[in-house]
Amino acid sequence: MHKILALLVLLISVTSCGPDPTPKLIREFSYDENSGLCKNKDGVTGFNNAELGIIRETKDCECMKFTRMEMLLVVGDSSQVPRFAYSRIEGYNFRGSVLDSCNLYFSNIFTADLRGADLSTLQYGYAFVIGRKDDFTKPPNEGNVNIVGDSIYCSR
Repeated sequence: MHKILALLVLLISVTSCGPDPTPKLIREFSYDENSGLCKNKDGVTGFNNAELGIIRETKDCECMKFTRMEMLLVVGDSSQVPRFAYSRIEGYNFRGSVLDSCNLYFSNIFTADLRGADLSTLQYGYAFVIGRKDDFTKPPNEGNVNIVGDSIYCSR
């Protein structure tokens, strides 16, 4: 009986000492609302790197540069999120991010924090982009763009 109890205590201690399964985002750069730039603690400008899996869990894309990316990859791969399904990319933090020539078709971005985001070259169609903006937000060059106070509404 004592051996079984000792084995259970050992098993519990070994399994509880493993790595934390919660995804971690190490953010070196944060959006500075006064300058509209992404800076680290030393004032150096730059962008964060993160794995897509972490972004999907945290919805935190602050100060990231996405180039020619299918925006559905942010929320899941093509087997998880079917194309032409009007998927919802909702509640994401895109502060200070650059969506350089990214594709967003048959999907929508809702209630996003787009302060300081560069959406100027976003390629989108049959889509909405709706969120909070500031004076540094660069709206898409194409489509219908409406700005009301600190909100931006884009459609195409």
